Amino acid sequence: KFSKALKASAKVAGAFALAAGGAAVGVGAIVKKTLEQIDATTKASRAVGVQTELYTGLIHVAKLGGIEQEKLNGSLKRFARNINDAEKGIGTGKVAFEQLGISIKDNEGKLKSQENLMLDIADRFSEMENGAQKTAIAQDIFGKSGADLINVLNGGSEAIKGQLSSAKDLG
Repeated sequence: KFSKALKASAKVAGAFALAAGGAAVGVGAIVKKTLEQIDATTKASRAVGVQTELYTGLIHVAKLGGIEQEKLNGSLKRFARNINDAEKGIGTGKVAFEQLGISIKDNEGKLKSQENLMLDIADRFSEMENGAQKTAIAQDIFGKSGADLINVLNGGSEAIKGQLSSAKDLG
């Protein structure tokens, strides 16, 4: 009887060991995938010129507005280029910022961050009627996908800040 009980215990222990090993492999795969996603997000945020935390928040905000991450990336790259051009006093971005009455520099004469400029744009867009002028300005600042960002920007800076905060709470 003792021998049978010992064999049965060994089988149960073996099954637990096999299940634990399978779980460890599954957890390892999840960890690997998570690390790959973090790496990809970090690289993408550098490519578009914004901090990783802001970038992940903007992905969330964009998804809520029905915008794909690739379109967001293109818009943020174009936004950075247009800010740079506007600082040099050239380009369609310069004209668009002027049309909106937005200074790209703060009170100390330093270039505003992309986040602050986007919030300034959102406040202006929330006050404007939808139409050809708003669409043209959005495209002048954010590129061809700029029109897709109008729904996100129309809520103003407070709505975007709320969505960014929500994204942070979600992790």
